[in-house]
Order: sequence, then structure tokens, then C-alpha cells
Amino acid sequence: SQLIEDILSIIKPMINKNECTLDVRVENNLPKIKGDKKLLGEALINILMNSLEAMPRHGRMFIIAEEESYDSGGESTPHIKIDIRDTGPGIPDYQIENIFDPFFTTKSSGTGLGLSIVSKTIKSHGGFIKVKSKINEGTTFSLFIPLEPNRQMDDANG
Repeated sequence: SQLIEDILSIIKPMINKNECTLDVRVENNLPKIKGDKKLLGEALINILMNSLEAMPRHGRMFIIAEEESYDSGGESTPHIKIDIRDTGPGIPDYQIENIFDPFFTTKSSGTGLGLSIVSKTIKSHGGFIKVKSKINEGTTFSLFIPLEPNRQMDDANG
């Protein structure tokens, strides 16, 4: 929750400048996640900036954070899921598989390293990213970040 609040203080002026609206829904009493706050913050900012740059003026951006269990190999693992959704032009299916590759970009300027770094950061925290996109409707990046190991153990032991 605190990480998202900190990110919003940075990103809100840019959202206002682009005359976009922002809807934020953060589940009450979210448990802590394990990780480097600075690196995770940079990853979130990177995705938010990409969404903002992709959207036309008066677009809408949504940030939703909630606790969710993810079934991986028959084992349910508790995560914090952060969805970042925009109403931009969307990403074609044939490009989605490449967006996390280093130096891949669809922008006229930029290095193509942003999403590659985001992916590396989330994976280094034991998490993963899913992307859903529909042309002319927008894109959703879902970041899954595991809870602190102590929390998982506490939950497992009742």
C-alpha cells in the first residue's frame, strides 16, 4: 500500500498534465511483500509511464492492488497482484511476446530496455508478469509479487 502511495505522488502530476483520469483501488490491510522498495517502485513507474505515453489525452488509467493466491504446479502461493490498466491503443498479439526483450521498442525514441528491466526486477523478487491487451481497448499489466516468507509460514501454520 505504501509503495503505491509513494508512486502516485510521483505519477499524478504527469497524469494531470495529460488530462487523464486515474482510478486506484488498493485492498485494505494488504500484507507486506518481500523486496527492494526502490527497485519495485521503479518497475511500477516504468509501466505507468509506458501506459501514460501510449494513451491519448483524456484516457483512463487503473491501478488495482489485492492479495491473491496463484496456483503454480498444484501449489497455491499467496501474492500481491498489482494490475495497471490503461485505455490506450493496445499491443498487437505478435508484439506481446517481445515486449520484455532487451532493446525491443515500438516508440520512435527510447532504448527498449524499460520493460526488460521491469521483468528482471519482478523475477528477481520471485514474481512474474502477465499481459493482456486488446487493440483499441487498452492493456493490462498484472504483476504478481510473493508475500514475505514469514507471512506465508504464519498462514500455513494457522
